Amino acid sequence: KGGTMPADSTMISRVVISKNPFVAHLDQHTSIEFNVNQPDTKVELYIYDISGRLVYEFEEVYDSIVTPASITWNGANRFNESLPSGTYVLVLRAISPSGDQMVVKKVIVMIR
Repeated sequence: KGGTMPADSTMISRVVISKNPFVAHLDQHTSIEFNVNQPDTKVELYIYDISGRLVYEFEEVYDSIVTPASITWNGANRFNESLPSGTYVLVLRAISPSGDQMVVKKVIVMIR
């Protein structure tokens, strides 16, 4: 019933953070790619500055398995104000009927 689950039973996997090569004039764009391995998974992205202050948040529900899914962050805070160069902590949280999972990554954002 409902199809086959992937061999990787985690809700999200293969989290890759990289610069967006298509936006050369806006260095601060960062792409967060990941696989959504289970249907009906809500993915939340929280970005904190080095002092622990929440500067950006995003959420989306994926009804089906998506490989890869992608979120683009433009280096701005929740009010669309540009943030300074620095170190930021990205927290990716997945919530599904089978439980939840959290992935934490550190990224250094350099703005010209």
